[in-house]
Amino acid sequence: MIPVKISLLMNLHQHKSFIFNSIRRKTFNTNFWEVDFKGFTKQIGRLIKFETDFTLYLFTRHFVSDVPPFGLKPRHQVNLLLLIAAMFSEIFPKEQVTLVNGDGAAFSKLPFDHLIFTGSKAVGRSVMKAASENLVPLTLELGGKSPVIISKGYSLEKAASRIVYGKLLSAGQTCIAPDYALVHETEVNAFIKAYDHHVKLAYPEGPTGDDYTSIVNDQQYAILKKLLNDAEAHGAKIIEVEGKKDY
Repeated sequence: MIPVKISLLMNLHQHKSFIFNSIRRKTFNTNFWEVDFKGFTKQIGRLIKFETDFTLYLFTRHFVSDVPPFGLKPRHQVNLLLLIAAMFSEIFPKEQVTLVNGDGAAFSKLPFDHLIFTGSKAVGRSVMKAASENLVPLTLELGGKSPVIISKGYSLEKAASRIVYGKLLSAGQTCIAPDYALVHETEVNAFIKAYDHHVKLAYPEGPTGDDYTSIVNDQQYAILKKLLNDAEAHGAKIIEVEGKKDY
């Protein structure tokens, strides 16, 4: 396996370097526009998951003056949506940044030149159906699984630390959160102990602490409880991590 370093956020200099290099290619993509320096512009619609993608968008938009106007369509179930909309309206003129509400199907009925969707297969079908009315081409990034494979002899402390970060970031509500770990049978108990330890290091006050967040709504919380109960009914051993330090 080859270690890969990924940088999520770039500074303004890196953004401009990206844009200038793209100008040499005569075209570059933003999240809502594809600009061709020969004079042709495409309007791009992008439906994203709120839990992480939308947050990253807010961070990276500090270079808003470098790109064309854009719109944001966060998940409509988010309780803080009205507050976010009010904050945006105070900072940006609506001609520059617009935040719209509504579900994905309603948004995908708009006559974009291209539509990009990130989410589940079920919602992806409705988005595709709605977009087909305007013959809008689609790019679909649908849900998948994210297993973790730990080779025998690899540092369980290092593996557990990294898995805890990836799994519990935003309470597991990210598209790349690990779903399960494949561990050699002789190291299962040691891995469980290491994982338990690093959960307590990361969140010493447990799920009720200020450093941990909540599930987006009651419906999703009920789904998680159902999955947990089903796993236990089929023989899975449920191990709870207590919200206290063990060091």
